[in-house]
Formats: sequence, C-alpha cells, structure tokens
Amino acid sequence: MSTRFFAIAAAMLIVAAGHFAAGQVVLPSGSTAKVLVSSIEEVVVYHKQWEELVVRAALSVPEDSATVDRLAFIIPVPGDPDLVEMDDPAVFADMHSFDLRRSDTAPALPEIAGDYVLSTIKREPGKPISDTLNAWLELNGLNTLDEKSLAWYEENGWSFVVLRVSRCGHRCAGVLRPVRISFEGYAITFPLKHVRREQSVCAALFLITKEGVDITPLEDFGFTLGSGGEVPHRVKIKRLPRSVESMIRKFGNHRGVFRELTRGRVYFHSARAQFGASDADTPVWQTDVQLPEPRMSAYGIAKNALAVAAAVLMVVLLSRPRKRTG
Repeated sequence: MSTRFFAIAAAMLIVAAGHFAAGQVVLPSGSTAKVLVSSIEEVVVYHKQWEELVVRAALSVPEDSATVDRLAFIIPVPGDPDLVEMDDPAVFADMHSFDLRRSDTAPALPEIAGDYVLSTIKREPGKPISDTLNAWLELNGLNTLDEKSLAWYEENGWSFVVLRVSRCGHRCAGVLRPVRISFEGYAITFPLKHVRREQSVCAALFLITKEGVDITPLEDFGFTLGSGGEVPHRVKIKRLPRSVESMIRKFGNHRGVFRELTRGRVYFHSARAQFGASDADTPVWQTDVQLPEPRMSAYGIAKNALAVAAAVLMVVLLSRPRKRTG
C-alpha cells in the first residue's frame, strides 16, 4: 500500500526517556526507544449527522532506537463512540480505486505484527478526561500525556480510543491495522490535532458523502485539495463499485443510516498534505480538523418534500370513509 495514501495529517512524537509522552504514540514507561508516525490516512463516510471513521498510521523507528516491543496508538474522538472495532485494510484499496491522481508505485509497507487490543476511554462525570486517560495509561505501564496537550479535547468534550500492540514485529516499523470508529456529530471530523508535532508526516484524507461538501477549509490546515493539478478533488460517482458498496453497507449495518448512499449518486472527496518538521508556512491549528456538515441540495429538498406530500395524500385517501353499495 502506498505511503502516499496515509490519510490526514500531521506530525507526531518522539518518546524518549522521561515521564511524559507527546503525541499519538505512547511507549512503555521508562522506555528510551523512539517511534515516529511517518504517515497517516483517514477515511470518513458521513451522512445525517453520523460519521464512520477509519484510521490507519504508518510507524517508523530510527536505526539508533532501542527495541520497541509494545506501544499504544491514541485516537481522539468527538463525544463518545458508538462502535469501535478493527477494520479491513481493503478499505484503503477501495479509496485507491477512486484516487484518480495517483501515479506513483511506492511499495506496500508490511503490517506490524503483534497482539492488537482496542480500548475506549470515555468521559466520567466530574472527572477531567486527561486524568481518566493518564490513569489508564499508567495502569497499563505506559507513559502519560502532558495535560496541556489534552486541554482542547477536555474543553470540547472529546473521548479517546486506544489501540494497544504488544509483542510487536518489524521493530514496530510498518503499518498498524486500521481502526473503525462510529460516532454522532454535527461536523465532519478528521482527528489530527494530537498528531501535529515536530516530526515530518505524510497525510491523506478521503471523504464519501451523499451531498457535495465544501472542503476548501482544509487549505487553512495546510492541505492541498486533490493533487494541485487539473484533476478535481471532488468526483461525483454514478454507481459505486461492489467493493465500496459493500464497505458502506457494512459501515451502516448497525443503524442503517447509510442505506441512501448505496442508491443513486454519491461524492468522493480527497485531500493530502506533507508536513515538515518545521513548517513556517503552515498555520498553527487552533482546533482539530473539522468541516461543516453537508447541506441538502435544492433538488434533494424538493424530492423529500414530494415524498412526504405523497405519503400524506396516501394516508388521507386510505382513511376516507367508503360509501356502502346497495
């Protein structure tokens, strides 16, 4: 799988000796190893205030680093997640089938071998989420995070999903298994603020919606829409390939909210970025990466209004008393 496809954006951390970790990867307490997020990719399917997010990161380990045998990958989530599970890497192959700009043939990275466990760290009444997360990390023998780095999430009511990997293979260099998270939200969210650190990282975002979305606000975060060339960053798809349709049906199967996406046209959006270790031109992120939810088109509103009117008329007709025949 191409490293160019690792979705959205930002850079991350080196964990050295010391009590605090900084960023999205946390190592065991007292570890002197170093692990970098070299690239990250995120796929979002959004419809009717419901988001399905799939996150996958590629990790690298410097040659002079100590051995890494276990780690935790932290994903911030707005609100409390409804569903958290491992996902199939084929999701990103499906995104590749839509990415018309792709021209490189970078070799696929190996999946990091090991034992994978998912945990959800939710908000507790009257207790800061930073305390809950750090208590969990400490209980599992991992470095804790600086409370200042979690302040924005605390103020905005976010939770965290933690992917733990033990008995790591490939010296923890390679691709982590994708994590799928479902949650309700009134904005399209790509959680990236916590990974935006001092290291270089390649990022790519993929978004599927029923209505067209203005993704130009991503430029304020340093993203390039599409490839910057002639190919558009938004493609209207008349019919989904079977593999992608199957993916969307699976995403919505616990609520049925995405059934409309499997009928008629949908939109595929993409953006990518390459953040350096010291990007003077990249603005400081005051928030996490979010887009306004899509607004229904005039055609869609008229279609829904006609459907409602037809349903009301049918009820009226069926409820009318019938004349008795002699």
